[in-house]
Amino acid sequence: MTTTDLPTPGPAATDAQLAAWRDAVTTAGLPDPARPRWQVLRAGVVGLWEFDVAEYWFADGRAQFVGQNQSGKSTLMALTTLLMLAGSLDRRYVDTFGQSDKEYRYYVEPVADDRDRRDASASTNRGWAWVEYGRIGPFGTPEFFTTMLYTQTKRGVAQMTRAWVVCHGTARVRAGLDLAAGQAVTEPKALEAVDGVTVYPRGQTYAERLATDLFGFDDTDRYATVIEMLKVLRTPHLGQKLDPDWFTSQIRSALPPVAKSEVTELAHGWQELEQLARDRDSAEEARKAIAVYLTRAWRPWADAVLRLHADTLIAADACVTEARVQVGAAKTDLDDARKRLDEEARNTQHLEEARDRTRTELMQLLRSAAYTTAVERANDAKRLRTEANAAKRRAEKAVARLERTRADLEAAKSEQEKADEEHGNVEQELNVALRRAVETAAVARLGDQVPQWAASGDVDRFDAAIAARRAQVGTLRKLIRSASKASSAWQALDDVAQKAQEQLDERTEAAEATEHALAQALQILSDQLERWATTLGDVCPPVEVRDAWITAVTAQTGTLRPREVLTGLLTREWLDPATGPLTTRVAELRAAARTAAARAAEAERDADALESAGDPTPDPPVRWIRRDRPSFPSGAGAPLWRLVDPVDGLDPVFLDQVEASLSAAGLLDAWVTPDGVWAPDRDGDELIIVPGTVPAGTGNLAQVLQPADDAGNLSAAVLRILAGIGYTTDGPLTAPTCLAADGRWQTPAAAGRAGTATHGAELIGTAARAAARRRKITELRAQATVFRAEFGQLAGEADLVGEQITSLRAAADQAPTDADVVAAAAAHTAAAGEADKASNAYRDARGREQEARRVSDAATGEVTRYAAENLLTTGEEQLDNLTGALDATATASGGLRLALSAQKAAMSAVMAAAGRVAIEDSRVHEAASTAEDEAQAAQTADVNATLAEKSVDADAQQLFAQAERLERQVEEYGPSISASKREGLARSAAAGEANSSWQQRCNDLTAALERRDIAAAAWWVPVDAGLAAARNLTVPDSRDLDAALAHARTAVDQLRPQMWPELLDEKARRAEAALSRMLGSSLVDLRTVLETSGGRSVITTEADEQHPLPSVTLIVDASGAQLDPADAIRHLQILVEDLSRTHDEKLHQMYTELLSSTFIDHLADRMKKVIKLLDVVNDVLRKHPTGANKTTLRLRRVPAEGQEPGFKILKALQEGSIESESAQQQIQLFLGARLREAQDAGLVGTEDWTDRLAELLDYRAWFDIVAQYKVGDGDDETRWKDLTRKVHGVDSGGGKVVTLLQPLLATLVALYSESEDAPRPLWLDEAFEGVDPSNRATMMRMLTDFDLDFLLAGPAPLVAVAQVPTAALWIITRAPAPADGVDLSLMLWAGKNLKQVPVGDYAIRILTPRRPTDDAGPDLFTTIAETGGPAGPNHTGNDMGVPASIVAVDTGGPA
Repeated sequence: MTTTDLPTPGPAATDAQLAAWRDAVTTAGLPDPARPRWQVLRAGVVGLWEFDVAEYWFADGRAQFVGQNQSGKSTLMALTTLLMLAGSLDRRYVDTFGQSDKEYRYYVEPVADDRDRRDASASTNRGWAWVEYGRIGPFGTPEFFTTMLYTQTKRGVAQMTRAWVVCHGTARVRAGLDLAAGQAVTEPKALEAVDGVTVYPRGQTYAERLATDLFGFDDTDRYATVIEMLKVLRTPHLGQKLDPDWFTSQIRSALPPVAKSEVTELAHGWQELEQLARDRDSAEEARKAIAVYLTRAWRPWADAVLRLHADTLIAADACVTEARVQVGAAKTDLDDARKRLDEEARNTQHLEEARDRTRTELMQLLRSAAYTTAVERANDAKRLRTEANAAKRRAEKAVARLERTRADLEAAKSEQEKADEEHGNVEQELNVALRRAVETAAVARLGDQVPQWAASGDVDRFDAAIAARRAQVGTLRKLIRSASKASSAWQALDDVAQKAQEQLDERTEAAEATEHALAQALQILSDQLERWATTLGDVCPPVEVRDAWITAVTAQTGTLRPREVLTGLLTREWLDPATGPLTTRVAELRAAARTAAARAAEAERDADALESAGDPTPDPPVRWIRRDRPSFPSGAGAPLWRLVDPVDGLDPVFLDQVEASLSAAGLLDAWVTPDGVWAPDRDGDELIIVPGTVPAGTGNLAQVLQPADDAGNLSAAVLRILAGIGYTTDGPLTAPTCLAADGRWQTPAAAGRAGTATHGAELIGTAARAAARRRKITELRAQATVFRAEFGQLAGEADLVGEQITSLRAAADQAPTDADVVAAAAAHTAAAGEADKASNAYRDARGREQEARRVSDAATGEVTRYAAENLLTTGEEQLDNLTGALDATATASGGLRLALSAQKAAMSAVMAAAGRVAIEDSRVHEAASTAEDEAQAAQTADVNATLAEKSVDADAQQLFAQAERLERQVEEYGPSISASKREGLARSAAAGEANSSWQQRCNDLTAALERRDIAAAAWWVPVDAGLAAARNLTVPDSRDLDAALAHARTAVDQLRPQMWPELLDEKARRAEAALSRMLGSSLVDLRTVLETSGGRSVITTEADEQHPLPSVTLIVDASGAQLDPADAIRHLQILVEDLSRTHDEKLHQMYTELLSSTFIDHLADRMKKVIKLLDVVNDVLRKHPTGANKTTLRLRRVPAEGQEPGFKILKALQEGSIESESAQQQIQLFLGARLREAQDAGLVGTEDWTDRLAELLDYRAWFDIVAQYKVGDGDDETRWKDLTRKVHGVDSGGGKVVTLLQPLLATLVALYSESEDAPRPLWLDEAFEGVDPSNRATMMRMLTDFDLDFLLAGPAPLVAVAQVPTAALWIITRAPAPADGVDLSLMLWAGKNLKQVPVGDYAIRILTPRRPTDDAGPDLFTTIAETGGPAGPNHTGNDMGVPASIVAVDTGGPA
């Protein structure tokens, strides 16, 4: 394939076409398409950035922007290129550098910044960007495809409104698509009524429409690749930014993918394989989950329940024994209490009887007449004596009051004297306090005003001055303390930093130790692996493979989270390759055995069918189609062989020859009709034998054949046929249709000789047909025997190979693992992390120490400054002295304040003392008068009482004494009786308590017995629930109390849960916690695992009266059988083994189907296209060497990393050796590894197998395409070298651009070549900076040869070279600051000439500039027409001195 296979460039535009294009530009018309494919015609913006209306055209698909920096050329390119295809306003598509912070909103909405010249006063801003494509359609009419983007912003609203619009029809911008009218920007809803217009709110949908309708791609991924390539190619100064490896991946993605239709044919059956794998993995996962649940939840719960019930029963039995002891002790205490109560009751009774006798005697005395009379006289005397005593007491009180008033008077006089004396003393102390205050204030340096304050008694000024001075001292002390604290903090942080240094040293040492331990673990693993390999003999993995495994394990130790890989590597790289062919061999042997068995059965069935079959059925004709014949017998006819028999006595040799000759002549199976003719309506597609004639004297076939006995009404026709066929023994063939005994035959159309069949005649004659049937039956029976023997041999071989597989897998199970290495690596990683943390901690600690030192120095400086400002010293002793002086001054001030107060108080006391003396003197006189009156009254009352007492005699006195004695005796009995009763009550209470205690102990014994019975019954609950048997506790035959106690003690001895508590309550809580775990998160996790795969579930049974304990049973297969966890594990293990075996067999079947499918042919076809495409690209690169040294590039396929097996498959396809056994085995191993990768990644089952297979079988991932280069001419293959990153990096700027642009452009062309109708855009922004003219001309020639529609940007004209036939050169000029606005003027490159072309000024007719009313300055964009001058295309219409153009003026932005 050569470059002639590329899409050829369109013809250069003719003079007429260029003239029409120029006229359309000049008159603000519209360009016409000239190509059968889509080609960009023009693009523009409305109301964006400083462009009010801007439009630029392509000349035959080529254009360039020329302008100074910040002129707006990159902005216009950004607004109308990549993002219009990408359907995204992501920053990487907006900015040409792909990494700017500039958002698209910036181009829509002005910002209040001096660098932004636009008017930012509008609250709403709108704008359009658009690109128009055109082509000549299939019917020769123009077609147009316009892409548009509308954006709107409102100040204060973060969301930017956007709408992506496509117009595929006759409407065009300025011709049916009006994007602005006057000062108003049209909104998308105004365009919805236009034919062909579709508005897309989402850019993704818009981009998909472009990918399919504009570019004609059926793969959106390919469109995304085009966008990405265009984005990179648009990057300014591309040669300095491209990665030399990047373009190779893009070329690979541009290659034709595998057709999904081919993959779909293979997908049938893979779903079943996937399901088998999922079922197997699901069963294994379920088994592991159940085992984990059994270990972590169910068994701990069972142990806790059994121990709780056992401990409860044993504790209940101990409580019964203890309760019996307590009952005996309580009965003894009760008997003692009752005895003591009886004794005290008798003592109380005796005391009460004695009291009653004394009380009776007293009552008799009191009721006697003598005692009553004596009582009356005694009462009268007693009354008078009471009155006399009261008068006496009043007289005494009056005398005492008199004495008190006299004493008070003397005291008042004494206080008056003291007050006078105190007043004199206070005056002296005040003078002392004044002198002290002045003296101490002078020491404390409170100022010269102190004597005046003292003289005036202004103590408050003293206090204020003292407080101010104390505040200064306090502030200084606070500063000193802060400085001291900062110094202490610095010292402490210095200590912390030192400790951090020590800890860093320790952890560094620990990290080094773990590193050494890791090295040891690796060495041990290596030694173990070698010892394991020596046990395998010839099947051990090669040394280089084992070394690679150790290398892979070592590589894992350097990862952040090392994982075990050795087992997986051993399985993938040794066990699977070793067992893979054996598994294949087993599958092949079993398939062959099944085939042999099936063939044996088929032979037996055929033999059985022949034994019961009727007439044989010859094979139908091959090269033509015959009707379905009616079965025999039939009146419509029959084949000839069925209607004839040999004549009696015919030698079988002749019969064999006759049948062979008839068959060769085509007559043996010919149809015989009753009339001997072929009737189309009756016989249809059939071979009819027509009777003939033989010459006279010639023998005929009737000599050896005759009609069969069952020929019926066809016998006559048979005779005619036989008579019409000549027959001779050894003579010439004289009849038209004739046979000979030696095999010769002839018909009117043919002749020949037929040899007899191997087994002779098999159709003519009943005997021959029967013999043939018997022979075939015998042969079939013999074949069946051979096939059965073959089946036995193959099955035996399969079993032997299966044993080899089992042996290899057992050896793999004995292989060492890298668990210890991973653990050591994890420890080393942790230790290294701790060392890093310690390093960071030391760095932080040292930083804090340095900061603390700075703070300490600052605090010390502040102390010095403050002390100097306030005339203070910083020494503690001096500050203490000053504080003491202030305290003394404060004390003196307080003394002065007290002296002044004392002076005032002393004066008040003198006045008060004089007043009191006068009051006390008047009270003395009053008290003397009262005392004299009360003394005389008391004397009179005493005389009267004495006379009354003398009237009572001695007998009355004796009676009174006797009554008093008896009353005392009665009273004396009361306390004794009360004490005795109290003692009785106490003893009664003790007896009651003892009785209650005894009854309680009896009740406790009864309750203990009941609890033991309950505990014994409860013990059998977990036993009956199967927990004891599940925990290997032998269940006793008896169910009595002794059996329960013995069984419980056995459980206590055998079941020892960790940290089992002592108290029953805690044990119960422990059992509840175990139950919560069994029915909690562990069960939820188990249910999640089981129910995720479907068909499995967990059944929990709540505790009830019939089943006191909850239970957990599992359903693990479709049978619905409920199993306990242990049985479920055993059942799942068997299921996993069965599914694994079935999966392997099914996988082998899938491999076989894959190799026998058309996919291999399709893959080979794809490889041909790849090679063809690379040849095209390389041919182009060969024809375009670059630079002065003629550097040539080429692309080569090399195996991708880790894809050597896939690359070998492609190489076998290329070389045509795919049918070899080694190649097919290679494919099986490769695909098996890919499937395992998908399964290991967890992807299998999440996608449709068609897509999964399409990814797994994507041949493009099996190789890389690398660029190579050579310098100069010559075909020496050794001169080609890889274009590496290093080689590219040292190239010149121009060399980098050319070197990388060549393969990139080739890739882009390959992408575009997928569709003949696709546009071919390319944008380059100053990509040729630093490129010499020769290389630049080469690249421009390549752009033209590739027929690319390109837009360039640069400071100087690039398209004005001979290699470019036609191009539009747009000069972009920005208005002088501070005015905003951009001007576009046009020059046309054609015919190797660059000419200026005036541009129609349609923008002025669309938009009328708005000028602020307060702007009196000149308008830079006022047209000459407004000033009365000529307004034509040759006038610029501005003050910038540039050619006439489409002027993009600033009007404040359309609203």
